[in-house]
Amino acid sequence: MSLEELIEEERKAMKIIEEAKIEAEKIISEAKKKAEEILSKVTKREFIEARVKEEEKKAEAEAEEIRKKHEVEAEKIKSIAEERIQKAVDLVLMEVLKIEWSPRSY
Repeated sequence: MSLEELIEEERKAMKIIEEAKIEAEKIISEAKKKAEEILSKVTKREFIEARVKEEEKKAEAEAEEIRKKHEVEAEKIKSIAEERIQKAVDLVLMEVLKIEWSPRSY
C-alpha cells in the first residue's frame, strides 16, 4: 500500500468513527428520552396511587361516620317503634278485656 492509500483508508476510518459517534449520541439521546418518559410515568403513577389511597381513606372515614349516624338514627326509630307497639298492646288489652291494665305490668 502506498502512503496515499493509507491516508485515504485513515480518512475513511475517521469518517466511520465520526458517523459511529453521531449514531451513538443519537442512541444515547433516545435512550435518555425514553428513560425520562418512563420515570415520568412512574412518578405520575406513584402520585396517582398515593392520591387514590388518600381519597380511599377519606371515603372510608366518611362512610364510617355516616354508618354511625344511621346506626344512631336506626336505634332511635327502633325504640320509638317499640314504645308505640307497647302502647298499642296496652290499649288493646285495656279495650278488649275491659279491665284495668297497668301498662308494662306483665
